[in-house]
Amino acid sequence: MKSFSKIIIGLLLLSLLLTGCNLFDNDSQKHLVEPQVPENPQTPKNPQNPSSGTVNTLQEAFPTSLIFKKPQDFMEIIIPGFRIGLTKEQIQEKLGKPNLVQSKQIEWQNLEEWIYDDVNGYRLELQFDERNQLINFQLSKYLTARGIVPTILNRQVPTPGSPLTYSELGFQEVILGSTVDEVTGHFDQPMMAYMSYDEMYGYDLAMVYQGITVHALLETEEPYVHLIETNDDGLIPTDRGIQVGSSVDEVIKQYGPPSYDWRETGDLIYSTDDYWFAIKFKIEDDKVQSISIYEAS
Repeated sequence: MKSFSKIIIGLLLLSLLLTGCNLFDNDSQKHLVEPQVPENPQTPKNPQNPSSGTVNTLQEAFPTSLIFKKPQDFMEIIIPGFRIGLTKEQIQEKLGKPNLVQSKQIEWQNLEEWIYDDVNGYRLELQFDERNQLINFQLSKYLTARGIVPTILNRQVPTPGSPLTYSELGFQEVILGSTVDEVTGHFDQPMMAYMSYDEMYGYDLAMVYQGITVHALLETEEPYVHLIETNDDGLIPTDRGIQVGSSVDEVIKQYGPPSYDWRETGDLIYSTDDYWFAIKFKIEDDKVQSISIYEAS
């Protein structure tokens, strides 16, 4: 009986030993299992820039039937309650924090500029004076057009050194006094347009082409082009062949010697005989940096 009891006890101990080994192996296998990877892992969200809000025509971006007479009403459609004179706090209540804040000095004024990349599909730039009140703004929108200024062949070139004439007050077929329809009729659609407000001129509609920006004065009986200036998007020559990059000597050869010491101001300015209109060549390092054609009085 003792021998049989020993055999039974031995079998029980062997059974317990084997069971313990299996438990250890199973536990080890649990630690060796690779973590599961989701079949459709979620990609971290990366916020994209706001839509540029491009449109095909100037009319879609800035309806002339409204902005010609009531540009303020158009601004209030885009931003309810918007007006010149609002404070920074009032603007922030309407639009939130700007995407960019920077200082800007214009003549004797130190201004603070706020930029919003997307306000109902438009880009908005605001300028505040030292009293933190809004004094200027620019509301812009890109168009799908390329904005190429067509070259007019066989255009009559004025005699070098002769007085500035009215037909020269522009680029190609668009001159001062042209209407907005005439601008788009000659140049087709601009690549960008913006409406702005300036303390001196009031509301202005700008049409941006490759090389020049054409400004039309709003809130008049018939809005008309009052300023044409060069930009950095291309090179468009005047009727006398002067463009950004031309030398001072070339300007003087074509337009004649100035009647004042131009080096004091850094500008070469030529006006029509009645002094109503003028063309200005801004000079840096004896080369033309920019060209402006404008109403002088």
